[in-house]
Amino acid sequence: MRTIILAATLSIVGTMMTAKASVNSAVVSAAQLTHDGRLMTADVELALTQVHAPANGAILLTPAIAGQTDTVRLAPVGIYGRTRWYHYQRDGHMLGGTDEKYYRQGEQPATLSYRQSVDYEPWMDSAELLLIEDTYGCCRRLETTDLLAIGSWQEPAVEPYVAQMAFVVPEAETIKTRSIKASAFITFKVNQIVLEPAYMNNPVELGKIQASIDSVKEQPDLTIKHVAIQGFASPEGGYQNNVRLSIGRTEALCSYVEKLYSFAPGMIERGNTPVNWPGLEEWLETNTINDGKAILELVRDQSIADEQRNTLLRQRYPSQYQYLLQNVYPWLRRSDYRIDYVVRSYTDVNEIAAVYATAPGNLSLNEMYLLSRSVEPGSQQFIDIMETAVRIYPESEVANLNAAFAAIQEGNYTRAEQRLQKAGTSPQATYARALVAYQKGYAEDARALLEQAAAAGVAEATAALEGLTWE
Repeated sequence: MRTIILAATLSIVGTMMTAKASVNSAVVSAAQLTHDGRLMTADVELALTQVHAPANGAILLTPAIAGQTDTVRLAPVGIYGRTRWYHYQRDGHMLGGTDEKYYRQGEQPATLSYRQSVDYEPWMDSAELLLIEDTYGCCRRLETTDLLAIGSWQEPAVEPYVAQMAFVVPEAETIKTRSIKASAFITFKVNQIVLEPAYMNNPVELGKIQASIDSVKEQPDLTIKHVAIQGFASPEGGYQNNVRLSIGRTEALCSYVEKLYSFAPGMIERGNTPVNWPGLEEWLETNTINDGKAILELVRDQSIADEQRNTLLRQRYPSQYQYLLQNVYPWLRRSDYRIDYVVRSYTDVNEIAAVYATAPGNLSLNEMYLLSRSVEPGSQQFIDIMETAVRIYPESEVANLNAAFAAIQEGNYTRAEQRLQKAGTSPQATYARALVAYQKGYAEDARALLEQAAAAGVAEATAALEGLTWE
């Protein structure tokens, strides 16, 4: 099984000292060796305050790159006593040669940032960085030499390839239309079409409708545009009477809601279904009853008139009919209602965050995406936003695809596969499936999918073909 690393930082090549070190006089506060394959570079921070050269002598501080068989001395730093300073100045050359950086005793800087590069050689891969302190007396006589290892270079660990995600920006909604759909079971007296709000369980059922409408009206960012109420009657009874009851009872409920909210005429759309055969068909499709398939065929048979179908059902399947009459038909006598409303758009991320915290359903996919861009990529908050988008828009291919990428970032490939089931067939979805296949060890499948996504213009897939390890 392969692992795709999704976050990496650039490591420093070499070892930097974290504690001060010194030879007899100079103090090294930091040292580092780096190379780019062409040059090896030494960086040393030297504290020179404590360097005291004798009046008739000098101190040479020389960084050196030392391997097992070879050593390269770099340009030295010289501190010269008063007498030697004038002597060497008069002669025209110093102890360390033309590359030497030299100072008169007492005039050297407190700290010196030293850097020098030399041609890189393979033997330097395991080299140490040394500081050599040579103390000279009169007449260029070398009196003492001290060595201090101040750093080393080590081959840096190769960072794993970082696969980049190809998140898709959802299209912005020009008008954010939303709907609330529910059912209420309003009870009328037998053969009556007059709505009595206090009758039986009507206070509760009417309260459901009112609560749904209030949930929209009470939010200043929401505007109701349309209300639809569809009344249904159950199959028993005469067909023409059911027509009368379904029309009259639906009108009574619509009038009640219009007066309750002072809705303008035409705001509420009326609809009625004299016999709720679709509801019975739905119940038979999802529940088990003796002879259920035969009963379902009878219900679906459009060659039978609506006014005859219930009679045939009662005659052919008497025991099942009694069960349906007592347990299913009451559920068929209902009023389905839908509240269509518009949500205003949000562009400010802070405002989007506030809406997300209280009513995420009022946000579009595009607004949620903008919010995700404002948090740390791959963080738990980022993942939660992507998962919330899927919860609110479960059939959205873009929402599922972006949630799949978030899961891949997290390393949760099981959830990524689940989200990819509804992510569609876009090139970005192909790329996401390639990353999952690669992680599961299906290298050939992964390569084929990456090539397909790359050919379709997914730049991240092209990079993955080059960056991933293919065995």
